[in-house]
Amino acid sequence: MTISTITATKQYSGDGSTVSFPTVFKFLANADVQITHRDSSDTETVWVEDTQYTLTGAGVSSGGTVTVKTSPTDYTPASGETLTIERITVENQGTEYPEGGAFPAKAHETALDRLTMLVQQVTARIGRAPKYPVTDASTLSAEHPNSTDRASKFAAWDAAGEPIASSGPTGDSSIPVSSYIETLLDDLTAAAARTTLGVVIGTDVQAELITTRGDIIRGDSSGDTERLALGTSDQVPTSDGTDLAFADVPLSLNYTAGLTLSKSAADTLGIAVGECRDDGDAVNLALTSAHTKDVSSSWVVGTGNGSLDTGSYAASTLYAVWLMRRSDTGVVDVLTSLAFANGSLTKPTNYDQFRLIGFFVTDAGPDILAFTQVGDYFRLTGDVVTDVTDATMTADTFETATLSVPPNCLAHIYATMTSDGDTVADGDIAVRTAGAADAGGPTESVSHAKFSAANVAGTGGSAIVLVDGSGQVNYAVSEGNNTSTANV
Repeated sequence: MTISTITATKQYSGDGSTVSFPTVFKFLANADVQITHRDSSDTETVWVEDTQYTLTGAGVSSGGTVTVKTSPTDYTPASGETLTIERITVENQGTEYPEGGAFPAKAHETALDRLTMLVQQVTARIGRAPKYPVTDASTLSAEHPNSTDRASKFAAWDAAGEPIASSGPTGDSSIPVSSYIETLLDDLTAAAARTTLGVVIGTDVQAELITTRGDIIRGDSSGDTERLALGTSDQVPTSDGTDLAFADVPLSLNYTAGLTLSKSAADTLGIAVGECRDDGDAVNLALTSAHTKDVSSSWVVGTGNGSLDTGSYAASTLYAVWLMRRSDTGVVDVLTSLAFANGSLTKPTNYDQFRLIGFFVTDAGPDILAFTQVGDYFRLTGDVVTDVTDATMTADTFETATLSVPPNCLAHIYATMTSDGDTVADGDIAVRTAGAADAGGPTESVSHAKFSAANVAGTGGSAIVLVDGSGQVNYAVSEGNNTSTANV
């Protein structure tokens, strides 16, 4: 039987299902075939017959078949894996020719087949070996240095192109490089090499890298990377629609916690620790330590210092108390003012974030009138402040009074009236929101206090009334044809 193919190797790609692979070449014995499996990580394993595969077709001219075993372990080559079938004929000669006997034609042909297979095997191996081109001089030596000379060295070639053992390049001219790389190879330091390359640390390399635990990388306005430092405790990443930043969790606009005001001394206001949202709804304002402020002197930053924004400290006056913050430094302090509107404040330099947090009233001293604050509720606990004593009332006609309370608040008002008491049986004093519809005096009032007596002693009652933006209310009395005095 002739050897009609010169192929002695066949390689297949796995697909996860195919288990039968033709050898495509003739082999004389199963031992002459080697199966090598390479997995997806390029690890090669020589398979063992009857463990990973079975083989049939020894001696068949067209070749045999490798069948991959699937039980008890499935060795089917998966996608990304390869199976290489290689003929490796044992290099010996086992055919005997009996002297004087008949010529063993069959055995002789098998021996010739075996020799042909060995030649093909050697040819295949030589084909994978490095070779000199046929055009090189036949006098060139291909012999490598001995093991001692080549130990820990590089395989290289000398000027004649013959193999030598080299310790590596020792100068710019030792290896072929471009003229540009030559200018780089003569640099003795990393800094010099960066200069040659035109690379600047912090700009081109190692720019805005994470340096601290918690840092993150974001894109800047040019689309380049920049480092964003970790925010302070309890801050969260937020977006303004353009940039990412760390910020406090936004409080609701009407939220206030703490910041309770108190009278610490005659002219000293106490402010408790607390937080709120600024009136522009931009940032949280937090007073992290209790403060005291001298309300009789001009503002100076810090606890124990003055608080007045402008002008002189006055008697019998209503003052607003503001929490304020510098956006450039984050410093928070307290300001007192006659102004209850942000736009009317005389603001200290660089303070640009404000929130009204309360008020106080001075007496004739002037000293701070004693008061109690519970949340948004303020109650004067000292002498009653009488804002109105009107003895020229016209019955059933509302008049206007300015009260010692902040604008646009709900005021708990105590009102009385005094009659001439001739024969009257009863009377009314009414207080309502300034500007409310007037259709006949107290009978149309928001609330009223009943007066009942036929004498001059004044009695009255309380009412909760919405004060307008100027701190004003309307009041009126009703007592028939008698004259009356209103007290609010």
